[in-house]
Parts: sequence; C-alpha cells; structure tokens
Amino acid sequence: RVVADDEAHANPSYAPHFAALAAASIPIVDDQYSSRIMHNKYLIFDRQAVWTGSTNLSDNDFTLNHNNRIAFAGAEVAALFQHDFDQMAAGRCGGQKTASPTTTVLYQGLPVEVYFSPQDGVLAQVVRAVQAAETSIDFAIFFFTEDTLRDALIDAKNRGVAVRGLWDALGAGNTSSDDEALCAAGIPIKIENTTGKMHHKLMVVDAGGRDPAVITGSLNWTAAASERNSENTVIVHGGAVAAAYAAGFQAMWSGISAAPCVEERAAEIRLFLPLVASAAESETPTETPVPAETPAAPPAPAETPTETPVPAETPAEP
Repeated sequence: RVVADDEAHANPSYAPHFAALAAASIPIVDDQYSSRIMHNKYLIFDRQAVWTGSTNLSDNDFTLNHNNRIAFAGAEVAALFQHDFDQMAAGRCGGQKTASPTTTVLYQGLPVEVYFSPQDGVLAQVVRAVQAAETSIDFAIFFFTEDTLRDALIDAKNRGVAVRGLWDALGAGNTSSDDEALCAAGIPIKIENTTGKMHHKLMVVDAGGRDPAVITGSLNWTAAASERNSENTVIVHGGAVAAAYAAGFQAMWSGISAAPCVEERAAEIRLFLPLVASAAESETPTETPVPAETPAAPPAPAETPTETPVPAETPAEP
C-alpha cells in the first residue's frame, strides 16, 4: 500500500510512476488536502522493519541531494510507524490523526523515540533535546524557521555547548529563515554551495558525550511541518549511531568551501560575510547575505526550488 501527497499524486512529472503502481494493483491513497503536505519518507516491511530518514524516493534524493536514511530491523519500532500509516491509509491525515499510543521503545537495548506530526508535538521534543545537550550540537537542515528552536540553540551556545549548523541555500534565502539570527549569536553556520540541496533534517547531540543522540526524519523545523503536515521524526540514543552521523556531518562541513558566517559591525549595520578561499585565489569576502541558490535540478517529489516561498516555509518543502 502507498500513501502519497495529493499534489505529488496529481503532478504530471510523477504520473508514470503512480500509473505503474496502479497497474500492479497497488492501492494508493493521498491526503486530499492542498494546504498540508503528506511529507513522510518511510517504508514498513512485513511489520518487522522500517526504513526512514530525509530521502524522497527520487533520483535526485538518492544521487544528488544531501540526505540520510536509517533502518530499524525490529517489530517494536515498526509497530509505531504502522499505527501512523494505518491512519493515513484510512484517509485520516494531518490533524485528523490521533496521538501515538507510545513514543519510546527499546531497540537493541537502546531508547528510540518516534514522533509523528502533527499529533505528537514533535518540535517540542527537538527543543527538549537541545535543552538537555551538554557538549555539542551539529545540525544540517533544509528549512528552519522555528524561532523557539532557534532560541534554544542560542541558549545552548551561551551555556558553553559547541553548536554548528549547515543550511540549504534555498532555505537560508527564505525571509523567515533563522540562519542570520544564529550567525548574530556567534554560532558557526555554513550554507551549502553544492549542486544538490542540503535536504537533511538532522541533528547530532553530544556525540561522544554521556547521552549521545541523533534526530532525523522528514520534519523541517517550521511551524507548518510541525502543526499541519504529516511527518515523522526519530530520536536514536546510542554512541555508535551518533558517531556514524557525526562523521557524516564532519565530512559535509569540511567539504563546503564557504567559511562559517561571521558577524561584523559597522555603524550599527550587521553584515554576514561568507569567506571563499582557494589555492589559486586570495580570500575574497563578499557582502552577499547567502550564496546564490543552487542550479535547478530535475524535478523531485515535493521539492521544487522554482515554487514561490511563503513566510516560514515554501509549498515545495515546508
């Protein structure tokens, strides 16, 4: 069975794929509501395993965009996802869904928290994890406009937690994006300048600390994603998982040539200057708030940079 977003289901670019599923007698249900998005990216196999993360089932997301995915081979985690899926398959999406009966299970001896939007108050759980951080927070995000989470990250930095962030150029260009505020607070930020999107919805908390954790899933950090869309987020506790994600984050951080944003003050005007350096050229600061948006790529489900952003999110990917 397949649950889809109604706009993606009706998009001519994706029609051959949905037609192939229908021809194979695979049931397809969509959310039938244009002001919210069925934005999940998860698969459940035999009620025994789950595959999830930030990756759409598209060529771009598998081969071009920055993404992550994680698999759980256990009925305990699968049961939480099945409860969410069965509601959507019955036609109850967005605010029509009921809260999860439980949100935390033990998986191979480690706590795994599973939350779904909008019924489980997901962003509050992300804020809680930030407030509990002791040593480090690394995050990579497509869209981030949620000011409560912004303030929690600034508070964490002010109490001595090392905070770093990677942003997508399209997301950072949104007028409601919180990258400038984090820059002004002295938090190092890099904005991707790669061909693909920084499509993660990822945070690594206290890697190497007493309670290392990874937060991932489909949820962008926006009010619409948390309060209207159908989304999922997992928080996985454990040193090995956190170490793997921390290494992946560091590889991305090192691979982006734009240096962290720097706050400079001149006559009460703040300028955020990405610094670009190469072996052949001297460092040349620019006065552009964010790098140019990435070139348009072939269509990918539910994400098209050409759509017009609205405050706090875009129709393509709130």
